[in-house]
Amino acid sequence: MNWSELKNEAISNYIVFVLGVIVGVLGWIITQYISRKKPQVIEVVKGEETSVVEVDSNIKQDIKIEYKGNPVQSLYRTAYYILNRGESTIDNIKFEIQIEDQTQNNVLYSVILDDSAKPLLGATTNVQTVTVGKQEILVNLDFLNPYSGYKEKITLDVYSSSPFQTLTARGRGRGWNVKYFDQIKYSEDINVTISLLVSGTPLAKFTGAVRLLETISQVVLRR
Repeated sequence: MNWSELKNEAISNYIVFVLGVIVGVLGWIITQYISRKKPQVIEVVKGEETSVVEVDSNIKQDIKIEYKGNPVQSLYRTAYYILNRGESTIDNIKFEIQIEDQTQNNVLYSVILDDSAKPLLGATTNVQTVTVGKQEILVNLDFLNPYSGYKEKITLDVYSSSPFQTLTARGRGRGWNVKYFDQIKYSEDINVTISLLVSGTPLAKFTGAVRLLETISQVVLRR
């Protein structure tokens, strides 16, 4: 066996060892998750970010578009799914979604919809500026049934003239708190991880394995 073969075998053994450690840690995380008491959690999931209207730059000066009385050249929809991950109904829910937006008056309209895509009764939402470039979307709900039993999922639609960055969601009440999860970023991370794992180089596979552990842990620990 020559030096090149010994080197390749050593690298392969090292990768197998690292993957074994990762699997062990992941097993420990899953065990901790199963054995813990499930808290009352309102989960806010960023699920969609799409362009609704986009005017070609060549004809922007010739077209006038308004949305709810506001002139726009483009319109974006950001959808947040709101779920009760606990085991009982939660009442009097108030929380805020923090966003970063350098464009003044960018958020034009927000509405909370039920499972049938109709405005949810007893729900209100409002946008307020915290500091320059940062805003909060305030959400108020009368109650929210647990997703595990009722499969109830409501949607907060936010319409804006340009995309904005979601920082987090926060809120707390008696026996419950709020957690935020970016489904869009999670999907992007999965695609990057798969690309690293199949790239063929030992370093890329190692990096991909570490990213896979981090990505899976996000899902395991979010509930």
